[in-house]
Amino acid sequence: MNNHVLIIEDDKSIAEFFRAVLTLAGLEVETIHTAREGLVRLSTKTPNLVVLDLNLGSELGGEDILYQIRSNPRFDGTYVIVVTGYPSLIYTIDELADMILIKPIDMEQLTTLARRLLSYDIAPRLLSFRDPVTALFTLEFFHTRLELAFERGKRRPEFCYGIVAVSLEIMDEEGQTITPDLDTSLHLRSEIAHCLRKNVRPTDTIASAGDWHFLVLSEDLRHSDDIRIIIGRLENAMSQPFQIDKQSFIMKLTCGYATRGDQFNQASDILAAAESQLARVNAE
Repeated sequence: MNNHVLIIEDDKSIAEFFRAVLTLAGLEVETIHTAREGLVRLSTKTPNLVVLDLNLGSELGGEDILYQIRSNPRFDGTYVIVVTGYPSLIYTIDELADMILIKPIDMEQLTTLARRLLSYDIAPRLLSFRDPVTALFTLEFFHTRLELAFERGKRRPEFCYGIVAVSLEIMDEEGQTITPDLDTSLHLRSEIAHCLRKNVRPTDTIASAGDWHFLVLSEDLRHSDDIRIIIGRLENAMSQPFQIDKQSFIMKLTCGYATRGDQFNQASDILAAAESQLARVNAE
């Protein structure tokens, strides 16, 4: 059996136990001890199986890695076994993991499950996280990422994140608002999505929110004012006309934003604040 297994577990003794067990089962095993190291390794390696501890400390969580795996087509063939000592955390990821094991885990259980997964002729657990036209994330995925950011913010007072709500008005070269035909609209939305991705950070989550409405979640900001830098980049990028079939389209971009704060009691509050500011700006 020539399957590569990546173990991401911050308890080094448990990681070594997993490694020994799976190596004896004939698997090629690598261990990583932090979420950040895990993300770096996954940027260059595509394992057949990831054994993932859900609670990896306050910096990044196992759920972040799990969402990265499930949202990246490169890992469509990767199975994930989640291990955790906190059963209450399972509800957030039960539709994403192929198997969930509660610590303590015995040798036979882990070996049997790993062998069964890697020998099954079925695809790993996959969800459709992306809009088929723009390849941006869906609203469902965006809300989940926001919930995770909100929970991390409660654990880490220094963790800063923010949301930008974006609306676009499509105009012709004379500055008149227009409604492109269906084919042009699909092409234009694809080009706009590409532009958005180029002008935010690779770790930002961009979602298509319907029509010409988009949402950006920016995490690990150094300061709350950094969200204005992201908005400035978007405004500059969208100031250039888009060329579709020799026709020029001008984008009138409007943004509303909100960053984490004590006034928000739940994740949806920060999104509502960004959307409310966007509505006020549009009404002016």
